[in-house]
Amino acid sequence: MSNIFLVGANFGKDVSKDFIKKGKWELGWKGNENHKQYRSMLRIFNQVNVGDDLVIKSTYTRKNGLPFDNHGKFVSVMKIKAIGKVTKLVGDGHTLLVDWDKSFKEREWFFYTERYAMWKLPNIENDEKAQKLYNFIFKDEEQEFSYFMNFDDNINQEVDEVSEDDIYVDSLKSSHNIILHGAPGTGKTYLAKQIADMIGCSIGELNDSERFDFVQFHPNYDYSDFVEGLRPVNHNGTIGFERRNGIFMNFCEKAKISSLDYKGPQKSSDIKPYVFIIDEINRGDISKIFGELFFSIDPSYRGIRGAVTTQFSNLYDGTDGKNLGDKFYIPENVYIIGTMNDIDRSVDSFDFAMRRRFRFIEIKAKERLSMLEELDEEKREEAEFRLLNLNRSISATEGLSESYHVGPSYFLKLKDLDYNYDALWSDYIKPLLIEYLRGSYDFQEILGNLDDAYNTIDDTGDADESDGQ
Repeated sequence: MSNIFLVGANFGKDVSKDFIKKGKWELGWKGNENHKQYRSMLRIFNQVNVGDDLVIKSTYTRKNGLPFDNHGKFVSVMKIKAIGKVTKLVGDGHTLLVDWDKSFKEREWFFYTERYAMWKLPNIENDEKAQKLYNFIFKDEEQEFSYFMNFDDNINQEVDEVSEDDIYVDSLKSSHNIILHGAPGTGKTYLAKQIADMIGCSIGELNDSERFDFVQFHPNYDYSDFVEGLRPVNHNGTIGFERRNGIFMNFCEKAKISSLDYKGPQKSSDIKPYVFIIDEINRGDISKIFGELFFSIDPSYRGIRGAVTTQFSNLYDGTDGKNLGDKFYIPENVYIIGTMNDIDRSVDSFDFAMRRRFRFIEIKAKERLSMLEELDEEKREEAEFRLLNLNRSISATEGLSESYHVGPSYFLKLKDLDYNYDALWSDYIKPLLIEYLRGSYDFQEILGNLDDAYNTIDDTGDADESDGQ
């Protein structure tokens, strides 16, 4: 029986129709034969013989629009685009002549897939999954989804299993204070608003709801902006200063009224949640902004037991509902979501006392690939390949790590750039990487390697299906 090779045909664009028209297939990397990925694929390429079957495939991930219940999880998809027989080995290490079956109709296969530019299918007599894929491609048999779901830990789960979104919500409910941290461009701020929506604030009404508020910290932000402070007022042409509540104190007062107005059994689950998002929380001077609220913000001291005397309490005179002798506390129905980039060099390290009061949840670039669903479907595959290849190269660079990955939100700019990857690189990604590498003695060499990885757009590399699931 002939061997079966599944091959890619993406060289910045889908060239499968061109291959079929010209009766050939090419491995790629012409002029770049020293590339380690080419050398790896060449070992498989050299196993091809005349009479072997060639299958053009395209591999990607999908979360929505699947013909089975995936319980909200990403699924690996492999589109089978063409089949043909190898008729000649050209002998240049790149090209095969192929008699393509022009009557073949494209079909999508799920779960059992491979991203490499060349994949030699295992012997179908000894591998049941390979046998089923063979029957799907060459005998037009339908795929048995339930069979493969039994092998896929990400899909084969009970319906009532906790989803990733539920984990975020449960973390916030149990901890009251969470910080979403990770690499730039991973959609942390958008995710924070989604969590606010899931906990009970309608995302469509967030900007108008008294149960939601948002602030972005910066180096000039201080206690008077956040908690309370003196503000200039004009009384009949005379300028003076009066104490005023800051944005967070006002927010807590609204939440307090909501909890006190509730007449049923005093359970926190029955009282409406109030969600306060602090974007770029590490860009401000945390100690100066929170002041004595370091104590009250602790989940163990929410409510009246965590009441504190604030810095301006001696000026309480009924303004903003504050009377002399009043103390301030953070109600139990107030939830705080902070966001921060791990590698922001313009700020000091996060205050250790505040770290103890927040639950830190890492948001990784490869876990946010669903953001790319905003791109045109036919363009999404290339964006995903470039992102994953670039981030693998970043992780392999000395001194860098996952914290320096490039998030999917950078690739969403492609919609406005007419999918010009050169412009995305030069105007957005390259400047970011230059900041990462500033001071490195081999700066140009590393940047060149990252550029090569970004422009590696074949179905190739060290990727496996876990990259998108």
